[in-house]
Amino acid sequence: MFSNFRSALTFLTVLPFPKTNAKPSSDTLGNTLKYYPLVGLILGLILAGTGMALLLFVPPMLTALIITVLWALLTGGLHLDGVSDTCDGLFSSRTPERSLEIMKDSHIGTMG
Repeated sequence: MFSNFRSALTFLTVLPFPKTNAKPSSDTLGNTLKYYPLVGLILGLILAGTGMALLLFVPPMLTALIITVLWALLTGGLHLDGVSDTCDGLFSSRTPERSLEIMKDSHIGTMG
């Protein structure tokens, strides 16, 4: 149980957590999925706490920028790639089939 949580944490974040040397199997990776919400909660608590503390001393726009940069640093930019791919596809004004092709493309587009 703990090893699955550790695998989820090390996959979704760059938090300093001891990694195992064993290469995870596909079953192990599948078992980590149930811990993704917990990892998201941990990230959310870190970001929300930081944001609330920063708002005491820093203007809201600068706080938002700092929190966004911190989020990217904690996750290694994992979600930013998905956001940019989604923007590329949705704002391309193409057919739904072509939009999905654009989202699957590994290159970043104008909207991303």
